[in-house]
Amino acid sequence: MGYVASIVDADDDDEEVARFEIDDLDRHQNGGLTAVFVVRSRLDTRRAIEDYVTTDRVTFDAGPSKEAFARRLDALLPPPVGGAHIDWLQLIEAITFDISARASAPTPVSDLALASPMQTIPHLVPFLLPEKRPTILYGPGGTGKSMLAVTAAVAVAAGVNFLGWQCEQGEVLYLDWETEEGDIASRVHRVAKGMSLAKVPTVHYMNMVHPLSQRMAEVARVVAQYEVRLVIIDSVGMASSQQRDGADASEGAVRFFRGLRELGVASLLIDHVTGEDMRRASTPKPYGSVYKYNAARNAFEIRQREDTLLGMHIAVLIHQKSNLGPKHPDVEVEYEYGVDYVRVRRRGMATGPAPEDRVLDALVGGPITHSRLTDVLNVEGEPISEVTVRLAVRNLVQQGHVLVNNSGFVRLADDRGDSEGA
Repeated sequence: MGYVASIVDADDDDEEVARFEIDDLDRHQNGGLTAVFVVRSRLDTRRAIEDYVTTDRVTFDAGPSKEAFARRLDALLPPPVGGAHIDWLQLIEAITFDISARASAPTPVSDLALASPMQTIPHLVPFLLPEKRPTILYGPGGTGKSMLAVTAAVAVAAGVNFLGWQCEQGEVLYLDWETEEGDIASRVHRVAKGMSLAKVPTVHYMNMVHPLSQRMAEVARVVAQYEVRLVIIDSVGMASSQQRDGADASEGAVRFFRGLRELGVASLLIDHVTGEDMRRASTPKPYGSVYKYNAARNAFEIRQREDTLLGMHIAVLIHQKSNLGPKHPDVEVEYEYGVDYVRVRRRGMATGPAPEDRVLDALVGGPITHSRLTDVLNVEGEPISEVTVRLAVRNLVQQGHVLVNNSGFVRLADDRGDSEGA
């Protein structure tokens, strides 16, 4: 979690004269805490970068580390005009003590028998964006991940319909590690025009360079200031910190998701896939640590379906994982790119022949399980998920066209083979 500590001048209407932004809180090998301190101040206006003074990693239980930091601040920051000398070491001691106390505070224990069960999980966008939980959107480059995320941002900010789902209105923060402000602003304006909105809604934007864990205090402050309900991360790989020498490969992902949890808002995380996965018809996981996929409460894969006319393409949004309830059937998404607008709209379930027709065709070869049936149908250019296959099978069972035996094998209703023994 990021912390902010302000030093004010009591003789000058409590005006802030210096600010400590503390991020990337961690424990070193001996169990003590360390953190990155970013210092900003108005005391010295000769700074090349606005009010920035210095940055240092401070070890909380090491006196020399704090003393060296205090001496540097003494040298860099003069006392206020007519004011007393600032005891930086005392301030650092107070800040580290406060953070240590909060970090060591016991976690409350509750009795779940007395707690009120959550009947439904609130969503900003049904199925797609659950409140206060992370959703990951992954797929190869060029499939429209970022444009889909921008469209979701505009829809939530305006409180309008998105892919057939009515959005809850809320403030949106776009954290961008991949492009730049002008690019995202252009997309926001074009999407808003494609939605025929009367005006472009506010989408707060921050161009990011360092890992999220090192900027958590700053991001948390913006989230609180604007009462943000949705944070978009573009992209997870760039936002995650690299692990330290000798650390587990999942450390960066763990730190990233821990920070998201502390922000306490819904998040849409854009992520990539490996080059090898790009060549496959199915891409079950995003690139990198499996912890990313496991930590997300919701996971959607996006795949290129086809290019149609000039300025248009179609992708399929596949609900690969849900910890919050049933998965949604595949959604076909059409992108229309005009000169000054973009329209991103839903075209319905999986493309091509109806899923039921595809299932019937595949069952001609004999009984088969749901998962194997999905593999057979999941050919390049016609992706389909297991949840869509299961829904299609259920519909066909109700219509009397197929049967499912006790072993979970699906067969045609007029198939008199040895399906019972399959």
